[in-house]
Amino acid sequence: MDTILTLTEYSGYIGVPAEEINGHSRKYEHKIPRHLYWLYLNKNGIGKRTIARKFNMVHSSIVNGINTISNLIETEDKILSDYEGFISTFLHQQECN
Repeated sequence: MDTILTLTEYSGYIGVPAEEINGHSRKYEHKIPRHLYWLYLNKNGIGKRTIARKFNMVHSSIVNGINTISNLIETEDKILSDYEGFISTFLHQQECN
């Protein structure tokens, strides 16, 4: 991939408002897309500390979110069904490169 999706581009792609992704809500409909974006950023070379600063979070929250979403992807959890397009297009393609 040549460029990294901005939060606005990502938001438009998955259909979740950027404010909800950028927020601190613990609701699944907000935190799942947020954690996916963190994983996406991290897989594209953005460090966890940089992601933490961008989202005004502590480093450990980013690490936990990335680990949690990675585990959900590995186990093909049904909670991710709304995001299968993003996962297959943007996350799994990097594993093939």
